Amino acid sequence: MNELVAWFYVAFIGVLIPYAVIKKTIKAAKNNEVLEVPKLKLQISAILTIAFIGAFGIFIGMALDIGIFPPWQPKPLEPVIGSLFLVFWIFARTILAPWIKKTRSIPSRLIPVNWLEFGPWVGVSLAAGIFEEIVYRGVLFGILLWQFHSPVIAATLASVIFALGHASQGVRAALFIFVLALSLHWVVWYSASLYTAMIAHAAYDALVGVQSILAAKRLDSTGPRPPASQTQ
Repeated sequence: MNELVAWFYVAFIGVLIPYAVIKKTIKAAKNNEVLEVPKLKLQISAILTIAFIGAFGIFIGMALDIGIFPPWQPKPLEPVIGSLFLVFWIFARTILAPWIKKTRSIPSRLIPVNWLEFGPWVGVSLAAGIFEEIVYRGVLFGILLWQFHSPVIAATLASVIFALGHASQGVRAALFIFVLALSLHWVVWYSASLYTAMIAHAAYDALVGVQSILAAKRLDSTGPRPPASQTQ
């Protein structure tokens, strides 16, 4: 494996992206900034950004000869594992939502609050499910495994980096995402490929959007809608 290319990738994904996310989040929180940008524009921007980073991951993975797309030969319990992952984490998020929200300092305008916004959100979910698995559970994990020779250390570090990349959602959300990422690593380990994790990840994000829409509808039926951050 080309060490220079490998460590460049780790620096970009593991240092530069989290630094940029955290810096932007802290600045927005200090200035109490809420971007007045149309949600569709934000969602399209998110899709393009995730796809760009995913393409970068694919390029590096191919350059380092990391097997990102092996032939898919699903194991007998693989659909069950993917379904259980989805049910468990949607249930966990529902139960922990009040606890998670407490550390969000600025509202998120990416997630949908009505069905018109759900279509583009599905695009965001698909992009995240496919490309984030490639970037983090595929290429980054492969590089860290090569360096540390321990799947546990590699999965833990990759999950920390993944959580830091989502730090804009708040400290508690990042902790939740860290544990979720570890479970995705387990799915990848069990299935010996990224495919089931991609499907489960995309489905989870899409269902989070459904939860947000239903929560917003419940709030609409009981009074004026609060800020977007209270509907997630």
